[in-house]
Amino acid sequence: MNSLSRWLISCTFALAGNSAFAAEVLVIDTRDAFERSVALKALFIEVDSRAKLVREDYEKTALPLTQELEQLRQSGEPPDNTRKRKAELLFALSALQKTAALKQQAIGKANETALAGVEAAITAIESELKQQHGAAAVVRAQETLYYRPDCGCNVTEELYQLLNIRVPKVNLP
Repeated sequence: MNSLSRWLISCTFALAGNSAFAAEVLVIDTRDAFERSVALKALFIEVDSRAKLVREDYEKTALPLTQELEQLRQSGEPPDNTRKRKAELLFALSALQKTAALKQQAIGKANETALAGVEAAITAIESELKQQHGAAAVVRAQETLYYRPDCGCNVTEELYQLLNIRVPKVNLP
């Protein structure tokens, strides 16, 4: 469904506001997905934990190198005597930064893959709810101009119940 169609449905839905139209269009609210989905909550914690480990590993390894580099800079020795070691330290620090950046990038890609899996599950549940309720469309609350949260068309609770049953955990590759 293109954005114009969703907008028109949303406008009509917002203006109609009656139960006859509500049976034709369902609304789900995914704005709190990271709090309401057990899998997404755990995924968020796992991604944060892995990123923290990468950061701590980098800092633990880089600290002695940066300290030695600073000592060489402040030693007062002629630059010719320390140039080779400074270059070695800078090269090692550069390699550490590159490795850490690659690890962070890998975590980001794994997170995107895991999120795509959850999004696919949400889309499948949307289709199922649409069929179960005999609705013409399912729109997300974020795509509507207005909907009454107490409206019978709001199937957000059903969505999260099904999502938490079907996707209780997401494995971060």
